Amino acid sequence: MPGAFFFFRRPPRRLPQAPFGCSISLFEPFFRDPRDPKEKDKPMSKPIYIRDVSKDDLSALVNIEDRTTGVSRLDYWKKRMELSEAIRPHWTSLVAEMDNRVVGFIFGRAGELEFGLPGTVAWIEVIGVDPAYRHKGIAAELMEHFTSSAHDHGIHTVFTLVSKDNPEMEKFFAKAGFIQGEMLHFKREVAAAR
Repeated sequence: MPGAFFFFRRPPRRLPQAPFGCSISLFEPFFRDPRDPKEKDKPMSKPIYIRDVSKDDLSALVNIEDRTTGVSRLDYWKKRMELSEAIRPHWTSLVAEMDNRVVGFIFGRAGELEFGLPGTVAWIEVIGVDPAYRHKGIAAELMEHFTSSAHDHGIHTVFTLVSKDNPEMEKFFAKAGFIQGEMLHFKREVAAAR
C-alpha cells in the first residue's frame, strides 16, 4: 500500500487573533521561561502569521513547491487558487508569513458524508514550507490553525493521506496528534488510451 491514511480527533486549542484576521504563533516567543538556563541563550523566534490565501500568493506558492520538490507547477497552483476562491471554505486554504513573506501553506477541504463517513469531515490535501524556514514551527502552526478552524465550523475529524515512502511526514502528523485510520487506500493503474 503506497500511502497511509491518518485522521485527527482531538479538539484543538484556541489561537488568539492578531490584527487584520491573522493568527499569531503561540510557540517560543510567548512561552519561554527566562529562569531556565537552557532558554537563556536561545534566540527568540519570530512570530508566524497565518492568513487566508490570496491571488497575490501565487508566485510564492509556486516558488516554495519548486524549492521543495524541484517541480514548478504554475498551472496547477492557478487552478488550486481558483478552486479555493470559488467553492472551498476560506479557512481551508491558508498561508504562513514570517519576515514579511509567505513561507508556508496548507490546502484542504471540508466534505459531508464522504466515503461513508458520518457527518462533516475536513481533509488536508497539501502542506508545504519553504526549505529555508523549516524547523521553525511553521507547518505545526498551519496545522493548528486548520484544525482549530475546522473545530470552529463543527468539524471534529480531520483526515489526510501520507505516502509510506515519506517517514518524515508520518512522524510530523503523528506528532500533531494524528493516528493511522481504519480506512483502506485502494488504487488501480489505468492504461493510457491507444
